[in-house]
Amino acid sequence: MVKIVELNKPLTRLEIQEIKDEIKMVREEEIRNIIVICSGQETDLEAELSNYNKLSPINKIKIRDIQKDGIIAYDPAFADVEIKKEAKKVIIAIKEYLSPTILKRLEIDKNLFSEQITDFKSQIDMVLFDFNYNGKIFNICEQDIPHKKKDLIKGKYEFEIENDKNQIAVKIIDMLGEETLIIK
Repeated sequence: MVKIVELNKPLTRLEIQEIKDEIKMVREEEIRNIIVICSGQETDLEAELSNYNKLSPINKIKIRDIQKDGIIAYDPAFADVEIKKEAKKVIIAIKEYLSPTILKRLEIDKNLFSEQITDFKSQIDMVLFDFNYNGKIFNICEQDIPHKKKDLIKGKYEFEIENDKNQIAVKIIDMLGEETLIIK
């Protein structure tokens, strides 16, 4: 759950108390964390929330202060995908994938994660293929979804196809759910 505080004033203890009251009165059965987005905050509010979060096993309240943390703006991902059609088969190679949003997210969360992207495939959750794409509806004909979290996509594929005149579409879905569609 996200609460966005008016960005023309800092977050106050009263607003945090209102969130706590809503959790207790209206959403007591729900189990989820709350992210409060604000522009500035009262002194020592994060320390006070840290104590509250230690006592509360569920419904923790976290602050994202855009003055301190910045804002993640959306930039579309870039994918370099080569699609070669030959008689009754298609060869697809994902040569590069770059998500500026993932990179920005890792930079903001660098205190939590010491992860570095060493292989572009680590950003990709799955690759889906449509061998007869009509421009409107994506029908999954084949897929590459790693079985374990630590596994990566293959990145190079060869498939038998019925008609090499059909439009081929490759959909890449990254770790943040962003979809990139490549058509040939």
